[in-house]
Amino acid sequence: MKMKVSRKAIENIIKQHIPEQELAEVKPYDKGHINEMLEIRLKKSRKPLILRIYNEPWKAKKESFVYRCIKSQLDIPVPEILASDDSGEIIPKAYMLMSKIDGMAIDKNYRKYRKKPIFRKAGEILARLHSVKFHHFGWLMDNEIKPAFRKWRDFAWHDLLTKMYNISSLKEIRKMIPRIEEKIGEYSFLLDIKETPCLLHKDYHCPHILTKKSRIAGIIDVEWAIAGHNENDFIKMELWAFSRMKNLRKPFFDGYRKYGHISREYEQRIKMYELWHWISMVNISKETKNREWLEHNIRALRKFLK
Repeated sequence: MKMKVSRKAIENIIKQHIPEQELAEVKPYDKGHINEMLEIRLKKSRKPLILRIYNEPWKAKKESFVYRCIKSQLDIPVPEILASDDSGEIIPKAYMLMSKIDGMAIDKNYRKYRKKPIFRKAGEILARLHSVKFHHFGWLMDNEIKPAFRKWRDFAWHDLLTKMYNISSLKEIRKMIPRIEEKIGEYSFLLDIKETPCLLHKDYHCPHILTKKSRIAGIIDVEWAIAGHNENDFIKMELWAFSRMKNLRKPFFDGYRKYGHISREYEQRIKMYELWHWISMVNISKETKNREWLEHNIRALRKFLK
């Protein structure tokens, strides 16, 4: 995979933040649709680093803030942040330099060892993440909630309307709007909740839960974190893990309930959160101009609406 940032630019980053070191090797990761991620090896160190180059400058401060928030409040393994910069002075884009957590994605771990308790531990860790509380609901931008809402329902409507406006230029979506409105009307009462806003990972699924044999080695990729309703954080595991590994759903939620609460309405509410999820996925794939990914998400939304 070809790098979008030059080797010289990476050398400048290392010189700025770790002047005693020299760049030895750079390996781009062939994953992700949005930000560039590189594995960095230095001449005087055996420990590789991760360099993330962001498509939007606010993400560098935001992800750095979330990792440090987790590290300061919880005993959960996350990367150590070595540097974060959005000034554009070192390289034109915002970036973050951090330690690399070695580990195997949790689904690959299960296929290798066939041990269900690792999913119970993943549920426990998510519940502990949700123990970080906020005063308002909303997007985490840099190190603040912006815009901030006192009610989850109000934030949900703001987010949905913003994304629906963005994707309404797509003719495939315009045809679905009456059905989308019907479904939102059917499920919207489930957005009236009493829970306190908490830290949501918002991308909590197998590739971002790293493991070593029987333990969780690290939680990564908190770029999309928000202050929200805890049950909204289950949707990606539901869709991308438990849809193909149904036997692991119970241990995951058993683990979650050790530290967290799941309401009686969750099995209904999940439909609202799935609709919201696919609208969000269409929006982000449109913004990144990835036509193949966009078409996949439009098909998934259409299938959900049937």
